[in-house]
Parts: sequence; C-alpha cells; structure tokens
Amino acid sequence: MIPISGTINSSIPGEGVHLATSDIHFKRILVGIDFSKQAALALKTAIAIGEIFGSEIFLVNAVSSYVYATGQEPILPETISAEIDGAKEEMKQIIASEPRLDGVRLKTTVAYAGAVDLIERVASEEKVDLIVLGSHGSSGLERLVLGSVVETVLRKAACPVLVVGPNCHAEQHPFRSILFATNLKTTGLRAAQYASALSEHVHGRLTLLHVIESQTNFRV
Repeated sequence: MIPISGTINSSIPGEGVHLATSDIHFKRILVGIDFSKQAALALKTAIAIGEIFGSEIFLVNAVSSYVYATGQEPILPETISAEIDGAKEEMKQIIASEPRLDGVRLKTTVAYAGAVDLIERVASEEKVDLIVLGSHGSSGLERLVLGSVVETVLRKAACPVLVVGPNCHAEQHPFRSILFATNLKTTGLRAAQYASALSEHVHGRLTLLHVIESQTNFRV
C-alpha cells in the first residue's frame, strides 16, 4: 500500500491530463429522510456542508406503498392520506429539533411514491447539486428484501451522491481530509477531479490511494 498525499496545484496549459477543474458549488442539497437514525446523521452532514456553501436544503420523504400493500386488496385513499399527514408531522418535528436549520433556506417534500422515483424527480426539478443519503448497511437477505435505495440512486443520479454510513460521526468541518481511492482503471479522472476541486475549495488535505495487491501464488 503506497499512500501519496499533498496539495494539487492548478494546471499549466499544455501539460496534458491533470486534476485541476472548475470550482464546486453545492448550492442545492437534497437529503433523503426516512426518519431513521441514519437519515438524521445524513441531515446533520448535509447541514454542515450547507453552512460551507450557503446551500438551500431539500428534505424528501417517500411514503411507499409496500408499507400497507398485501398484494390482495387496494390501499384505501384515507390510509394513504393519514400516512402522508403523519410523515409531514414527523418532518416538522425533525426540523424543529435541529437548531442549525434556523435561517437555512429549506423546502420539504412528502409524497406517496417510491423513494428512488421521488428523489430523482425532486433532484431534477430543483436542479440539485448534491444528494445526501444515510445507509443502513444492510446485507444479505435484508438487502434483497428491502432493496437498496442508495445503490440505485448512486447509479441513476445526474449529480454527486454522498452516502453517510451507519458507523459515521457527524463532523463540524467536513471535507477537511479527503481520501480518494482508485484502481487506476474504473474510478476515472472525473471522480478524481471532484475530489481535487472539493479539497481545494475547503482548503482540505487530499490523499490519493492506490493499493497494489501482493501476489503470493507464483512459481520460482
């Protein structure tokens, strides 16, 4: 393992491939809210990022049909309406419990829809620059049953997606140290440019990491 760290300087014309790119501005941040601890942590992370960029924050909650559907009878409109009202009330409580949201430009969306579809729609309509999602870290059968909203959004989103894992801690100053891991093949230059521009914007430390796996199975 060979870690290489340092400051990425601006590029000089004619020098070929480089990491310098245009400045990053996360002016509109979408946060997926499912009222879990992971979502609460994602919100705290989004707020910290928003304080750096002066961002507008969009809170999105999807009331999904699988909560009530049995596959044998339709869901009553009154049931859907009651669930939406309950979700809106929970959203108000979350906002009220976060003093750092005071003065932040904030929009909330609670709708009867699939989570991925609603996130995609709001992100497109509001021209979101960053999506922040909490990950439950599910695996195995649990992941097969529930599906992975995070993984699907990662594959389909037209903007960067930040995933806050279940073992993360809310940071007062995010991006002060960024690790960009690359296999030099599939990770691509664009991702490296994002990491470089982000670290430059916040005056953080950028570490580029490529791991060369040892090959023990060889013949003399």
